[in-house]
Amino acid sequence: GHLTAFMVIRNDSIIYQTFAKGYSDSTLTTIFSGAKSMISILIGQALADGNIKSLEDKVLQYIPELKSNPAFNNISIKNLLDMKSGLEFQDAFGGILKAFFSDEAKYYCTHDMKAELMKVKLVNKPGTVWKYKSIDPILLGWVLEKATGKTVAQYFQEKLWLKIGTQHNASWGLDHPGGLANVASRFQVTAIDLAKIGRLFLNKGLYNGQQIIPETWVDQSIHIGIEKPASAKGWQKSAHHYLWWIPQEGDKGDYAAEGMLGQRLYIDPKTNTIIVQFAD
Repeated sequence: GHLTAFMVIRNDSIIYQTFAKGYSDSTLTTIFSGAKSMISILIGQALADGNIKSLEDKVLQYIPELKSNPAFNNISIKNLLDMKSGLEFQDAFGGILKAFFSDEAKYYCTHDMKAELMKVKLVNKPGTVWKYKSIDPILLGWVLEKATGKTVAQYFQEKLWLKIGTQHNASWGLDHPGGLANVASRFQVTAIDLAKIGRLFLNKGLYNGQQIIPETWVDQSIHIGIEKPASAKGWQKSAHHYLWWIPQEGDKGDYAAEGMLGQRLYIDPKTNTIIVQFAD
């Protein structure tokens, strides 16, 4: 697709921006899988708030409804953050891109994600095999709602959105009215406001001197530490970690939230740069 928005911010100043015809910095755009990085931030918040006790907690502690499906017996919140739930995902057509679309599409289009999740099978021992899929972040969204007693949208608004100087509304797509937010791929945001999430991370969770998200969570999210990465994408061999993409090679230290077809929030602490890119 061609670019609809491209914005470069360095040292807190917009140094370059361009928008396709019909787009502006106030156009809401779906960032697809960039939404996954947003749910990662919220899980960190729920931990800090004590709504979630530990990443090692089992999913069933929060979603007892899933007890009827033995696939969920041993899956922890950490397994979901790592995309190592071991749950089956639809790899209908072969090839990573097709797999990505089939699984993504299934959850993007269904009107009852909870019903789909009740039927899913376990194909690998939790924590052992990394597979890029929508199920894991969607389950995190459900965990978050059960843990906090708020919808993803409410919690996001309260904990993050209203605190970081955003200028426009953002929105989460639900599978049906009153249903579950699709935190794997349905988050809509403007370019300038997505940049503000980048800025929050660049500033280690601080906004105007106030700690909005814990610095420890930002650090955990953007550094792989001693973990052996299960995935490597592109020339920088980016690994998927806590639902962010973290380069392993090249001039490291930068990281990104990415969605299919060219949606990207890129952050480089070394040069104090944030880039937001939207595409058709």
